[in-house]
Amino acid sequence: MAKLKLVPDPTFKAKVPIPVPGGKTTPVEFTFRYRNADEMAEFGKTLEGREDLDLMLDIASGWDLAEPFDKENVGLLLKSYAGCAWPILRTYMDELNAAKEKN
Repeated sequence: MAKLKLVPDPTFKAKVPIPVPGGKTTPVEFTFRYRNADEMAEFGKTLEGREDLDLMLDIASGWDLAEPFDKENVGLLLKSYAGCAWPILRTYMDELNAAKEKN
């Protein structure tokens, strides 16, 4: 049985349902950056007015796509799949808040 770590790993993985044309979604696994409660509170204060590209680079550090996770490719994802920033951000927030919701 896995033991709880008092200090979580600096990253975690989660699958994000990316909307694709035709009304379907395709799951893409992202590697997200962990934030503790204080860091999340500060992060929440910075959301308004930020560009999607900057947010994505701030919350994630990788994905399971063939192309490397970099500014250019993240920008291409956001441009190619309009509206995908929200599911990515929502999955990130849901994963960090999952423990609170289950209690």
